[in-house]
Amino acid sequence: MSGDGDFVDIPMVTGSIYTGESEANALVSEQIDKVNGYADQAYKLMEEYLKELQGVLSGLEIPSTEAISIETPSFGAVDFSARPTLAGANIDTANWPANGATPPSIIAAPMFSSVTIPTFSIADPAWATVDEPVDVVITDPGDMPVLVDVSIPTAPAVTLPSAPTFDEITIPAIPAMTIPEFEATFTSDTLDNPSPFV
Repeated sequence: MSGDGDFVDIPMVTGSIYTGESEANALVSEQIDKVNGYADQAYKLMEEYLKELQGVLSGLEIPSTEAISIETPSFGAVDFSARPTLAGANIDTANWPANGATPPSIIAAPMFSSVTIPTFSIADPAWATVDEPVDVVITDPGDMPVLVDVSIPTAPAVTLPSAPTFDEITIPAIPAMTIPEFEATFTSDTLDNPSPFV
């Protein structure tokens, strides 16, 4: 990484890749080291950005505001017994029934006392500011490495053995069964009813 925080252009592998085991291990180790270098540069840039952002936020100031003053309005008592009267109306009330209703008892409205507004005594929160990050142009790493063609070996010829043969199974003949004939006959005896039911 350079002094102004930019990435340093690290050349990539553009040649052919050897198929030997030692050359392959060396190539993998070299690429892993380059990746670690990129990660280290990115981490250092992030630390610089955070320091700059912290410097910017530390310079912010919170504007001060005056306390809010609220004045509660006052008003006099309400006289609910003062009702409006009708004037100029010619109404014949001679045949009206007598009004025997008791007039309602109206009490005076209560007076409202002044409202006390509490004073806000909470301290302003502390702000931690950081500096604004600076845009960094990332250098193009270049063309991707050229990969060699991978030779796939020919599949081996597999000779399968002949399928086994099964011996024939001899099933014996069904045995002959002789079922005797049933020659018995029903009896012709007659049963008489018992004496109580004759």
